[in-house]
Amino acid sequence: MFEMPRQCPVCGEPTEIIGDFLYCINDGCSSRDRGFIKSWIQNIGILYWGDAMIDSMIDDGVSSVSQLYKMSPYEIQQYCSGQKMADKCFRSLHEAKVTLITFLASLNIKGVGTSVSSLIVDSGFDSIDKILSITYNDLVVIDGIGDKIADVFVSGIQAKKQEILELSKIIEFETVDSKLADYTICITGDTPIPRSAIHAKILELGGKVSKSVSSKTNLLVCSNLESNSSKMKKAKKLGCNIMHVSDFMRMIDE
Repeated sequence: MFEMPRQCPVCGEPTEIIGDFLYCINDGCSSRDRGFIKSWIQNIGILYWGDAMIDSMIDDGVSSVSQLYKMSPYEIQQYCSGQKMADKCFRSLHEAKVTLITFLASLNIKGVGTSVSSLIVDSGFDSIDKILSITYNDLVVIDGIGDKIADVFVSGIQAKKQEILELSKIIEFETVDSKLADYTICITGDTPIPRSAIHAKILELGGKVSKSVSSKTNLLVCSNLESNSSKMKKAKKLGCNIMHVSDFMRMIDE
């Protein structure tokens, strides 16, 4: 029977579960650096940057996302298969669109994903200055944010303050489009890019993300239109619109 590790295999400090993820509580643990960088790459939807490549960079002393942005294509080339791939990695990193919501969701703060980040930004904390000055009392009055997440978010933002300031000098935030403003979307099945990146894109376009199908869901995105899954059955029962993931990706990329 599988048991969740009680100690971090890297530093030996205790672990804790927040939301769907297991975290090391030691802020100085090198696994946290890896988690932050990999979370950023995945959530922003940056292509070509594989785990092995990132691990090699971290082993050579890279410890923050901002350091990635300061690397030249020549420096990146040391960690991938040739200069052409390095150029692709460089462009993918620097051309990726980042909203404040995806920025917050990608900081690897325990329990804080796109849904929580969206709640915070939509409540008026819509700039880096406002985020850096946010308090526990500001957060607990937001519907959908509990005591624990509020506490973790404030401490996480303060712990990453210097990195946040550094990244804010490098990244120009995209404004939120309203293409999906009337949609609450649930995704099921395989996706061509990480699901977290699709969730981030939905929020960028003004939509809402739902983990399950409910009366509030008005679009189910799936990889198999003939699926007999519980989500598909419920969507049909509720009269929810259903769209293949390839069609949905074309729609949001237009």
